[in-house]
Amino acid sequence: MSEAFYPIETAEEVIEMFCDCTLPASEWDHGMHLVVGLYMHATHGDNAYQEIKSHIKHYNQCRNNKGYHETMTRFWTWAIGHFRGDENGKIEWTQEALDGIIFDDNLTSVNLWNEYYSKELMMSEEARKTFVQPDLKPFER
Repeated sequence: MSEAFYPIETAEEVIEMFCDCTLPASEWDHGMHLVVGLYMHATHGDNAYQEIKSHIKHYNQCRNNKGYHETMTRFWTWAIGHFRGDENGKIEWTQEALDGIIFDDNLTSVNLWNEYYSKELMMSEEARKTFVQPDLKPFER
């Protein structure tokens, strides 16, 4: 058996650090957002978005970070489910699923949202505070 690129045990330790606000801000990057999103989908199913939102807001509060963006959070929660969920939308928390998200060309592109939203809309104050529907391409089911 080959060694995992990013072992699931390591991911779980980092997720725990994120949830208890001990994760250094420098490690809270796009890749870590994806790992946390995958974990929340797998462990909370239909409630993944609420869990992700709650944890990001808590982490930001602990870190005195005002950077929460409602539409971006909802978009990436949808994208993880869309690109990594099975035919029923279910996501498992496994090493295979973790490897899959780390190497998913769609999700690793930090600008994926540009396919769905104009920059003007995504960067608007409205989109930051409340969820706004995409103006370029609708979310697929």
